[in-house]
Amino acid sequence: MMKKYLQTITREYKAMLSDFRWSYMRFIKYQLITKFLIGIIMVPAFKIILSYILRSQGRTSVYNGLLLKYLVTPQGVVSIIVTLLLAISVVLIELGGLIIISHQVYNKEKESRYDTIVLAALKHFKNLLGVGGLLILFYVLILTPWLDIGYQTSLITTIEIPGFILDYIGQNDLLWVFHGVLFVILIVLSILWGFSLHLIMFHNMPALKAIKLSKQMVVTHWKKLMGLTIGVNALLLLLAVVFFIVICMIGVGVLLVFDIRADIPDVIFAGFVGLIVVYIFAVSFIVLPIEVHLFTRLYYGISERTAKPLNLKSKKMHTSKLDTWLSKPKVITSMIIAGMLIATVITTVILYDMDEVTIDVHVTAHRGSSVNAPENTLAAIKVAMAHEADFVEIDVQRTKDHQLILLHDRSFKRTTGVAGLPAEMTLEEIKKLDAGSWFDEAYAGEKVPTLQEVIELTKGHIGLNIELKGKGDDENFIRQVIHTIKENNLMESCVVTSLDYNMIQRVEALEPQIKTGYIMYVALGDLQDIHVDFYSVEMTNVNEKFIANAHLLGREVHVWTVNNKSDMEAMVLLGVDNIITDYDAVLREIIEQLNEDQWTSFIDGVISSTL
Repeated sequence: MMKKYLQTITREYKAMLSDFRWSYMRFIKYQLITKFLIGIIMVPAFKIILSYILRSQGRTSVYNGLLLKYLVTPQGVVSIIVTLLLAISVVLIELGGLIIISHQVYNKEKESRYDTIVLAALKHFKNLLGVGGLLILFYVLILTPWLDIGYQTSLITTIEIPGFILDYIGQNDLLWVFHGVLFVILIVLSILWGFSLHLIMFHNMPALKAIKLSKQMVVTHWKKLMGLTIGVNALLLLLAVVFFIVICMIGVGVLLVFDIRADIPDVIFAGFVGLIVVYIFAVSFIVLPIEVHLFTRLYYGISERTAKPLNLKSKKMHTSKLDTWLSKPKVITSMIIAGMLIATVITTVILYDMDEVTIDVHVTAHRGSSVNAPENTLAAIKVAMAHEADFVEIDVQRTKDHQLILLHDRSFKRTTGVAGLPAEMTLEEIKKLDAGSWFDEAYAGEKVPTLQEVIELTKGHIGLNIELKGKGDDENFIRQVIHTIKENNLMESCVVTSLDYNMIQRVEALEPQIKTGYIMYVALGDLQDIHVDFYSVEMTNVNEKFIANAHLLGREVHVWTVNNKSDMEAMVLLGVDNIITDYDAVLREIIEQLNEDQWTSFIDGVISSTL
């Protein structure tokens, strides 16, 4: 049984490679032109249109809770429609076009012109209108990037659930179980819907009908499909890994000859990095076509429908200049060498400056060192100070008798067991609460601290990130916080943040010298008109472009809440200014390690950004 299975996988694997041996350039050329079309023309045009729609409502950006309010306005509805039109177009052009090419390769058809393939794909636009089309978009643009399986477009390559949502889910066993069940269901759906686009492109089916038929095909032949998909992908992955290992061995051999830490010229090391970059870039251009073609072969392997030529009207009547260039081995070799040289030059310049550069990212302990002691207590703050964090983030609210105390939630229920609200209790009543036992009995009797107590403990030792909790129209609360900061001479050693933009604007108006940051979990549009000193952004919304734009405006980027080691390293290498984390000691150690071994961190950064 196993022998027959391995023979089937090997046969399919060889057939795949045989198809690609004579047709790979079709896929690569199509992707090159398509990425230019989408990245240089369609997406920028889309952003201009959205910006115009926003400005027609007197806005330049929408963020946090304003986003939902905006989406139900006429301009918001138009924005949704424009977004859906772009999404359908991208899916059809990028994936539909590759499916058409794959079909032609499977049938050994002649190559068609680019515009012919694009128009043939866009002819199915109407098939994606309606509920079925929304499900297809959900599958391609949400499911596959999140689960990291199946097809992915260049529009959305990865989706992560924000850390603060995962933290909230993790605190509730029922939600955690629901999250796990939902994850499994979505994986099953992504498998069941795998042939939907093929059915739409090959047989002009409405999306909903294609989804249903795809499900029937997968359920009927699931053993064969799973076996071949896993087996062939495993062999392809093995091939890619072997090539990568060979490249690394060649590079290491060269480095050893020149003595890696002594006499090695930076340019040789840079050339090695350049080779890796070119390799990863090349692999990225063939992964999607391979997956598409594998699904095409699997589709016709189990389908009762015969593979028939698509008979696209316009075939290539003559060889284009691009075809001529790319058909010459010398041109391909020259392109690879040119890519290596560009990467080498950039790497060399960076290496020469690397010894002079020190990674300087501030560490902010989230609600104190909240994995080591109960959050928003003096005990947690003391641990953060011992870990040499640069800042401690605290949540400040006001009591019934107008005292400033630390509390994150709306009530004391989670952290003390008492369901009272700060605004309904006096400081004397709050001081009787036990804010430590919920975390660990070792902290039984830990009190809810006041802002003044925190200042007396931390002044001169660690900075404060004071997050204002409450309503933006609570003028007295805002004035009291500002007064406390000024009275204790903390203007230079604290920042004030809030999820409520009105609060931040009042702080800016009342005392411009206080450094302010706006906390954002979602934002669209031009953030230039958000008048703050820094953006405090949920980690999944941060990329190189966001950071570069913020720095051009003279604003820092603080990211929250970064608790995973790989995420910490990624954020440091991206160049953020401040990282808010529950694991402040771990983050401090990572920053020190990266500063000690910048060569390794540089290679990690190059590879991760390329991927």
